[in-house]
Amino acid sequence: MRRIKGQSITSPWLGILFLVLLFASGPEARAGVKIPSWLQELSSKPLPSFPPETEAVCLINNRSLTCRPDGTMIRSGRQAIKVLRPDGIDKARLLVRANTFNTKVRQMKGWVINSDDSTRSEDMKDVVTTSLSPDTLYWDVKLVALLLSEVMKDSLVGFEWEEEIKPISLEDDFFFQDYLPVLEANYSLNCPAGFEPSLLWINSRPVEPVQTITGAEKKISVAIKDIPAVKDEPLMPPSQAVSGHLLVRIKPAANLKFGRFFSSWRDIGLWYEELSGERRQPDKTIEAKVQELTSGIDNVRNRLERLAEFVQKEIRYVSIQIGLGGYQPHPAPGILANRYGDCKDKATLLAAMLKSAGFDSFYIIINIDPYSVSPAAPVSLFLFNHAILAIKLADSSLFENSEAVI
Repeated sequence: MRRIKGQSITSPWLGILFLVLLFASGPEARAGVKIPSWLQELSSKPLPSFPPETEAVCLINNRSLTCRPDGTMIRSGRQAIKVLRPDGIDKARLLVRANTFNTKVRQMKGWVINSDDSTRSEDMKDVVTTSLSPDTLYWDVKLVALLLSEVMKDSLVGFEWEEEIKPISLEDDFFFQDYLPVLEANYSLNCPAGFEPSLLWINSRPVEPVQTITGAEKKISVAIKDIPAVKDEPLMPPSQAVSGHLLVRIKPAANLKFGRFFSSWRDIGLWYEELSGERRQPDKTIEAKVQELTSGIDNVRNRLERLAEFVQKEIRYVSIQIGLGGYQPHPAPGILANRYGDCKDKATLLAAMLKSAGFDSFYIIINIDPYSVSPAAPVSLFLFNHAILAIKLADSSLFENSEAVI
């Protein structure tokens, strides 16, 4: 199971993508360009003092989301980073977004102002698009990367971007804290007046929003200032587990063409059952395989272990995700025939085999990144990236004092 977390892309393969960009040939940056007024104004403002080891500082990190009456979302962003040390160059010069089955990147622009007043710019004509992902055979998500050239110590780098989304869930996740200090982060939401947004603060103290209603439109905005950098420590949890972020959930006045509002964890469970229920049904080939594997085994625990062992060892982990396939498993008979699948596919095949053998089972949707989800976490489709299976047992003592088989 794969997800793009509100387009906050923090993956192991991002470093590999950076190497690809460094060696990729592309158009040269344009010199002597017109710099937008907001970035020009920032270039003339004095910086507060920072510890000498600070590599770069984010001057602004802005996000805007417009939710239309049909549920379509327009999300845009603007950021500016000042490079203080040579080690901060690579942190400042790269912007990555993603085209997915329901998200289209419409615009990306970048500018550089150097200390000698030379300027550079790049835009959508200069982006590199790749489906690079080492652990996935095929994934229709395309990373869209803009890597600015001629960035150096004391450069000021600015980016703007915009994308259109036909969401599954009416929510947005704004990560305003990262490994660089941020002077100011701003979030704004525009939606129909009848919609009911809720703002949920994670790893951060709440900030009082400003709300206005003008005619048929509601606007909510928040400003967060002087955000410290996340301290990089050995063996620390992933950044999303400790970084401050704002989860925005939008409850519409009625059902929409795009997106839905999940009111509870049960709501998400029912939605996932809609996606997967028919796909975990056994057919004759599955029934025959179960009979072959369990023939002559009367002990319940041994039968369960035999089926689980088959899926663990004989079904290769191969991920193919097209469209909704990042969430929806393939049908169980096809997984058995092909002898491959990802986490949710393996769970789905095992569920079908267990059903054929007379056992009930249930998906458990989890997050494998340590400490990224807590019992107090708000209801969100963004919080999960893995699927496993729980088996309902008539006798819970079968696995006492031992590791459960999943």
